Amino acid sequence: MNNVKLGFLAIANQDYQEAINIFRRAIENKKEADAFFGFGLAHYQLGDLPTARWAFFQALERNKDYK
Repeated sequence: MNNVKLGFLAIANQDYQEAINIFRRAIENKKEADAFFGFGLAHYQLGDLPTARWAFFQALERNKDYK
């Protein structure tokens, strides 16, 4: 299982800080839209809206059609 899938699993288990750590590793390895989206989602769930917004924009920059 790759880091992006592990990150979304952590979000599903409401372990948002662990998800952030996992997505950060995924972003360091490969800057892909899914990793930035998950990173943003975890920050959003923790109430860190500026970081969430930044991460969502990063996801869109990598994939303009990301939904």
